[in-house]
Amino acid sequence: MMTSKEILEIFKKCDAYKEGHFLLTSGLHSGVYFQKNLVLQHPNITKKLAKELALKIKKHKVDIVLSPAVGAMVLGYQLASILKSKFLFAEREKNKLCLRRGFILPPKTRVLIVEDIITTGGSVQELVKMVNGAKSKLIGVACLVDRSQGKVRFNKLKPKSLLKIDVKNYKPSKCPFCKKGFKVSKPGSRNF
Repeated sequence: MMTSKEILEIFKKCDAYKEGHFLLTSGLHSGVYFQKNLVLQHPNITKKLAKELALKIKKHKVDIVLSPAVGAMVLGYQLASILKSKFLFAEREKNKLCLRRGFILPPKTRVLIVEDIITTGGSVQELVKMVNGAKSKLIGVACLVDRSQGKVRFNKLKPKSLLKIDVKNYKPSKCPFCKKGFKVSKPGSRNF
């Protein structure tokens, strides 16, 4: 299995580990941003990372891998292929994640949620509600990077990640970068 140091090195080699002043999708500010798309644009690296994640969840039987669109779709699809399970993705409609395109979560289906980066876990929490509402069984949550500082749980489950990193995140009103007048960059895709 790869070490956290090796995973972080992949991000750095792909120029996907950024330092500065960032507005995260969660609405928080941070001095570190993981531009995962610069990693996931490489199929061979994505497959390697998905295999590493598969090792962390191999004891579970997975019927469906579910990811939020768009960021985690590539990783989720690759992991579903390795696990020989079905892959579904949820899309935002009226600012809420939902299944479209004929996708359904049958009751009692064993579901693994796959996200790219977890900070507050907001998108994953939406998917957990979806899984619970469908009476499917959430068997786990997997992600590339967990930057939640161990604060998030989903149905009492801790996310399985390739990299747990202690990165400080700030509410905008308490952000030291804002207080120093540094310009904030918003590299994520969600509009606020």
